Amino acid sequence: MRLRELLLRNSAYREQWRRSRHRTADGGEQAAISQVIAKWLLDTGEARRTPRSLKDLVSRALSGEVLTGVTLTLFMDAFSMTDEDRLSLLALWASAGGIQGVVDTLCNRREMVLPQRHRTVSVFERYSVGQTGALVSRHTLHVIRAVAEGVDSYMFTHEPREVRIEVLQGGKPGPTFVHGGGLHSTEIKLDQPLALWEAASLEYRAWFVGAEPITEVRRAALGRTENLTIAVEFDGWVPGVASWGAWTDHLAGRRVRAERVPVTGPAIRQVWPSVENSVVGLTWEPSR
Repeated sequence: MRLRELLLRNSAYREQWRRSRHRTADGGEQAAISQVIAKWLLDTGEARRTPRSLKDLVSRALSGEVLTGVTLTLFMDAFSMTDEDRLSLLALWASAGGIQGVVDTLCNRREMVLPQRHRTVSVFERYSVGQTGALVSRHTLHVIRAVAEGVDSYMFTHEPREVRIEVLQGGKPGPTFVHGGGLHSTEIKLDQPLALWEAASLEYRAWFVGAEPITEVRRAALGRTENLTIAVEFDGWVPGVASWGAWTDHLAGRRVRAERVPVTGPAIRQVWPSVENSVVGLTWEPSR
């Protein structure tokens, strides 16, 4: 099992659970790994779980007996895994029978500022929702691969409201465009132009001002996007029922798929192995 192999053989991950070993009763590997996950859940405010309560989940995941996308993402986040390791784990999980990709739900293909000249290798996107239910920020880790020569920018399409864009890695923010009947896109100029099939890692964050309460987030994929993870974190409150969905439009349109996602604390998440010509996202109801 690739997950177990990484945790036992990768020195960066192994050192994390080895440091926790002295705090566990039996000193075993699984107990120490449970300790790391429990501490991460507590530190991030996602949930209060004891290492003992995580024992069965960890055991089933490491053996490959039961491994959901949510559990896999929990391991990857708790151990701060690299993009490369996340990509390999998600690809193996998808091929072993994870959820299927989402294809061709997009019926209203809006006009873009520039033609898309890249494909997405992986995306890890985390939304933060404040105590009033308004969107505060959107933090993205993104690996793209050029499908043409000389790709020198990426168009970040974001929510149509006042926003401040911060590029933390891989480029610099450029102008913002309004297009396609209400879409807003900010150009990120890459540090170096990409040759055909060359890849680049981007990290960027959007800060939102004066936003109204929301109950959903969406992300569109025109060309094929591999290994998409969306997480929504709630500041100081836990949502009620939550689900992932697919839509026919970036902003409006009808919802054509809906499936429940577990709510175990002040965060919800979903992993898709691939999305193409579709809009996917998460929705939730405020707790009553």
